[in-house]
Amino acid sequence: MLTAKQGKPLPVWLFVSYGGGHVNALLPVAQRVQALGLARPVYLALTTAGAVVRQAGILTLGFADFLEAGDMRARSKGEELAAALKVEAASYEESLAYLGLSSVDMENRLGSVEAKEQYRRFSRQAFLPQGVLERVLRRCQPSMVVATNSPRAEQAAIEAARHLGVPSVCLVDLLGIWERELLSRPDYADAVCVINDGVRDALVAAGRPREQVHVTGNPAFDGINDIGQKLLGASYREQAGWDALHVCLYASSPEPVGIPGVTGAGDPSLPRRVEQALIDA
Repeated sequence: MLTAKQGKPLPVWLFVSYGGGHVNALLPVAQRVQALGLARPVYLALTTAGAVVRQAGILTLGFADFLEAGDMRARSKGEELAAALKVEAASYEESLAYLGLSSVDMENRLGSVEAKEQYRRFSRQAFLPQGVLERVLRRCQPSMVVATNSPRAEQAAIEAARHLGVPSVCLVDLLGIWERELLSRPDYADAVCVINDGVRDALVAAGRPREQVHVTGNPAFDGINDIGQKLLGASYREQAGWDALHVCLYASSPEPVGIPGVTGAGDPSLPRRVEQALIDA
């Protein structure tokens, strides 16, 4: 066990995130906390985050670590839902535990009929497994919870921390636009870390006390000014013959018809139509 210099055990800080941009934002914080000896970071790493966090040498947990012998209903539901997965973002056992525990949690919250309808409409985006995260917190006994602004398990971690009286911090990865109503609540996390003054001002204007919002940037972007990255980018431009051109990077992702908590309807064809417009131009 890591210990502080004076010999006392370090407090546990629980980090929670999914993969992709969220683990890239949060993992550097956990690594820094460990390097400085501020706390013992424990990371609940979801989907593709697991392998990344383990490789970084941080104690890594998943939903599978909290599947108990009495969770027969969750195991059965998890087997059913895992069998329908088209993409394997984690091990089978982890997917089974995540889907099963989250699904049963939703049934306990909403009732079986409404839970089935929510899953039909939104699939995994309907999950908010606060009960599961309360189990995680009781087992890990953290003195603080740190998560990004992703919905589902990350939001559930912050809500569970509030319910159990554990301080929490929410790191907002980008502009916090669709989550603004949630992030502006004074009771949603004890502190919110944002990328710039504009995001802070928007949250404050929406009702968040200014003293709770801190401009920290996003560690996922720290490498953008690394000299090695700049030299690599210059090499790519030269190889492609782009040195005399303005280069446009189009970053796209699927557009869902709807997601929980957001009014209005999305247009799944939008990314392809934008792409076609750029090609035509």
